[in-house]
Amino acid sequence: MQNGLLDYLLSGDPSIAYQTRKYLLGDKEKDLSQLRKRIALEGYGKMFLEEQNEDLSFGEGFYAPKWVSTNYTLLDLRYLEIERETQSLAASVKDIAVNLTDRDGGIRLSPHGKSSDICVDGMFLNYATYFALEESLLKSLVDSLIKEQLPDGGFNCQSKTRIVHHSSMHTTLSVLEGIHEYLKHGYLYRKVELERMEKEGREFLLLHNLFRSDKTGEIISPGFLSISYPPGGSTTS
Repeated sequence: MQNGLLDYLLSGDPSIAYQTRKYLLGDKEKDLSQLRKRIALEGYGKMFLEEQNEDLSFGEGFYAPKWVSTNYTLLDLRYLEIERETQSLAASVKDIAVNLTDRDGGIRLSPHGKSSDICVDGMFLNYATYFALEESLLKSLVDSLIKEQLPDGGFNCQSKTRIVHHSSMHTTLSVLEGIHEYLKHGYLYRKVELERMEKEGREFLLLHNLFRSDKTGEIISPGFLSISYPPGGSTTS
């Protein structure tokens, strides 16, 4: 990689500099601790944290307004790789688990919501395990996700409301990211089943060459070929 590009990345937001050194340059985590602490004190991380409400939420609640809600802000902060021990974020995650877990084990989009959403369940598993939510509060969510896997190995967010016969790329990616984070951080509940599901979900994505229809070979959505952040902002979910 050209030095000019590296210099550009390293001179940017602390999160970008941290991930550049970690993933592109291979620096050890022990040598990056001070840089990682800066994520909460400067730039994007500080901007997000300053918007947290007194009740630990962001925006107007868990899922409103959509892209600046608690759900997507916590997901962004996880992707910034802010320190896992950030207490206000861990408390926000626990508050969601305690107050929004539905009877089916998923996470309701609002206190009076009728049901959960599999895409959001996958996102929640992703950042909840990143911010070290205790395993006992994740068991019902894990049970729920395991029940929602389709025969083709993937997941579809519409399967809770109607009969579906084919998985969604978007939903499958959200769930796989959650499962990956869960296993990465050493959670043990139903570990063997989740390892199998992760393998089968990856095979579903590979069957589509990551972005093509398995029936026609055509590109599923032009947004799949764009490099954007947040990733959900350029495609339909």
